[in-house]
Amino acid sequence: DIGAGFAQDRLSPKMFNRMGLVLQIIGFASLCLVLRLWMLRRFEQLRAVMPIALALINVPIGLYWNVVLSCFAVRFGGPTHSATLSGMMDFVSFICVIPVQFVFGSLVTQMMWTTVLTLTTCFFFSAIVCINLHYHLESTLSPLPTVPKP
Repeated sequence: DIGAGFAQDRLSPKMFNRMGLVLQIIGFASLCLVLRLWMLRRFEQLRAVMPIALALINVPIGLYWNVVLSCFAVRFGGPTHSATLSGMMDFVSFICVIPVQFVFGSLVTQMMWTTVLTLTTCFFFSAIVCINLHYHLESTLSPLPTVPKP
């Protein structure tokens, strides 16, 4: 999040978009590698690449999630309600994670790895689609106001 915020503030919108697209492609490629190794039943190789692949899959989500949502909160909630809106979005996202973790835990306990990978893929693609739609909408709006330098 710190790196994403710094990139959003320091890079031009065009460069930030390019960087985000590259990271999305890397995340997509990592997910495809995991799915490919799973389908080929190469579990030793899958075990070896999984920590790196999971990190690369999560990078584009982390790049956009908090930074873009914060910008949305400021635009939608304004200076008076943006903190409340950010808090509510965090609360809702954490509340939604709890039942999903129980579902995933149950699926892992039952050794239903294909379902786990299918759900993970669906979540990843849904997040990427939502991120790109929101980022496109954000790029059509006027820039957020800034605090004047003294």
